Amino acid sequence: MQNGVWQLQKITLRYSRSREHSRGAREFVENSLESFKKQNPQIEVTTVETPHSVKVTGYYLNGAKRPIVVRNPTAQDVSDKFTFLRNQCGMKARDPCLRVYTNRRSIQGVWQPDVDYASSK
Repeated sequence: MQNGVWQLQKITLRYSRSREHSRGAREFVENSLESFKKQNPQIEVTTVETPHSVKVTGYYLNGAKRPIVVRNPTAQDVSDKFTFLRNQCGMKARDPCLRVYTNRRSIQGVWQPDVDYASSK
């Protein structure tokens, strides 16, 4: 959630109605999907039947799309992926330590814009 606005707009679950690898997804749809919808009315939830592997896709307010393929999931695995996507903002994760502030200056010295690099080679 960013400034009180949920970023996940839509979530799609693709699973097979008959294949063994989708058993956990079917259990989630039958038992837990309605409670997830009630707890998260701001999210549009759709299910699509396909003969392929289980895939959960989140669509975010900023236009980002985040697909997650889940191999042989349990119902809890699918629920965890739904919660994971709901809690994300749709942007790629960044390193929280990008900038380093220090009291010690660089051994190489302070950068100067007027240095002539061509003559130093």
